[in-house]
This record gives sequence, structure tokens and C-alpha cells, in this order.
Amino acid sequence: MAKPDSVTVNRKTTLTGSGFKRHKKLRIWECSARSWVVPKQICNHRNAVTVRTGSRGGFTVKFKALVCPAASSSAAPTASARKGFSRRCFVGVPTPSGVDVVILVGATRITVTGP
Repeated sequence: MAKPDSVTVNRKTTLTGSGFKRHKKLRIWECSARSWVVPKQICNHRNAVTVRTGSRGGFTVKFKALVCPAASSSAAPTASARKGFSRRCFVGVPTPSGVDVVILVGATRITVTGP
């Protein structure tokens, strides 16, 4: 869960997660989808946070929202196009599933907006 779930770019939201393994180290990313086929790169690799779950498998952490990559490369924002934008992103733990699929475990949706 993200609170607030609508954030201005470069502002922080609080992420709260539960249901993970106890005392597990997790790397949380900001991505443009909940799942994708490798080698697609849909996560903002400059924007990740590492947390360690507690004795009950939960965590709370502050997360600074940047902008997830556009869902398609043709829709990638340029510097001038970033004014007045709103983009739906997902925040979670990228986890391989099968041979060539990645699933964003614990994904929650956020909306990142800009001036």
C-alpha cells in the first residue's frame, strides 16, 4: 500500500507491505507494469529502495517517486513533455517467474504527476 497513492515527482510516499517472509531483504522498484517479458526494461533503475521485513513479514518505508518508464518506447517523455504529466506506475519487488517473465510481487499502483 502507498500513502498517499498520488505523488508529485520527487516527493515521498510511505509504502507499507505485509505477507512477505520474515527478516527478508527486499529491493522495491518503480515500474510501469505489474509483469513483463524479459528483456523488456520497464523499471526506473535509478529509483529503488531496500528494506528488511520484520518478525511478522511486514515493512514500512519512505519512497521517493520519480517517473517510471513509459509503457512503450514511443511514448517516452522528453524534457519538454514532462510539464503537466500524470503517469500510472507500480511499486513492488521484481521477481522472476518461469523462463522469461518478471512479476512485480506486492505491487501497488501510484500516480506520479508533474508540474
